[in-house]
Amino acid sequence: AGRAGVTSVALAVSRAQTTGTLWQVGHEYQGRWFRAGLRLQGAGESFVQPGLAAYSIFPKRQTVASGGVNLDSRGSLGVSYVKERFFASDRDRRIATLSYSRSLRHGLLLSASGSRIAGNNDDRQIGVVLNRALGPRTSAAVTLRSQDGATTTRADYRYELPVGKGFGYRTSFESGDAASREAGFAVNTAFARYSAEVQSYTGGRGWRLQTQGAVAALGGQMFAARSISDGFAVVDTGGFGGVRVYLENREVGTTDRRGRLLVPNLRPFETNRLRIESADLPLTARIDHPALQLVPYYRAGTLASFGVTRDSGAILRALTEDGTPVPEGARARIGDGEFEIPVGLDGRVYLDHSTPGEHVEIDYAGGRCAFDLDAAAPMAAAIVDLGDIVCRTVDGQTAPVPPRAVP
Repeated sequence: AGRAGVTSVALAVSRAQTTGTLWQVGHEYQGRWFRAGLRLQGAGESFVQPGLAAYSIFPKRQTVASGGVNLDSRGSLGVSYVKERFFASDRDRRIATLSYSRSLRHGLLLSASGSRIAGNNDDRQIGVVLNRALGPRTSAAVTLRSQDGATTTRADYRYELPVGKGFGYRTSFESGDAASREAGFAVNTAFARYSAEVQSYTGGRGWRLQTQGAVAALGGQMFAARSISDGFAVVDTGGFGGVRVYLENREVGTTDRRGRLLVPNLRPFETNRLRIESADLPLTARIDHPALQLVPYYRAGTLASFGVTRDSGAILRALTEDGTPVPEGARARIGDGEFEIPVGLDGRVYLDHSTPGEHVEIDYAGGRCAFDLDAAAPMAAAIVDLGDIVCRTVDGQTAPVPPRAVP
């Protein structure tokens, strides 16, 4: 709705033993200093969501109102009110919450909230969290929570898992009326994610091992990835391996020996910005598009080709028929190419994409000359020095100097 905010309308229909419906309408405004929102929701008694076997999970009517104000350097203040009516009236409840957050000195972030729950079982909840970033991926937090008359204190330390390959871990300790200990470790490889968790709490302990992976087919090839939940792309760098790839300026991996990399978890129906690290390519590589913007479909793939090609560069010294170097400032053209190449000191010419047997013409103030590249010259990936080449006069005519073509 322009600067007035965002209005949303939703309708869901479910069919199990009976048919049920759920509707929702809301509006949200978020400005620099103020934010406010209102959402209304209603559900029929027969509405059920996949994964929830029981009916009447959703409230018959729900009203959610929220607002907040930015206090600049003094933090931000928020308030919310939730009213829910269920088909069983003894579950009706109202929740009012007041929250506050502020950045403190030494990188500390303070968050506090208090809630009043009115219903069949009245309750009050209070929570205070003190968080500090210790590095790009490291953070520590202390949480104090009071609920149902029970108070607990929790300490967390996290080393976040990277977007690409790498590892991360977390530990937490909770003391008070409900004591527990938790630890978790996870590893991202190029093709899968592995994680292990263990927890000790009052009355018992538990552990969990998980692995996650995905397979995609695109462009006639199969690719393995850690997960594919939204859109994905296969990056093509023209056969050059070991090239770093970035998604929204975050490194997500390097291309394999075929010059390919699967990039999962692109936002569907939105612009995703991909780029490659040109410094990882050899000097003989030509890049048409160092960065791309992709808009994939949901759970669909697209080929991200940066137009990387391998050129055979060559350097030579062009001489006129009397043995003197072609004058500096002359312009060489390969075949019917659109762009011209300047001639440097002592007749030196660098051809960034030469092909054996190709025709080269040079225009200069005194005339025009031409020569063909030696078909036997070893044009490889490296730059080849072709030495001195005689540029023979074309028809003995003096050619006018054409306007300079700018690539």
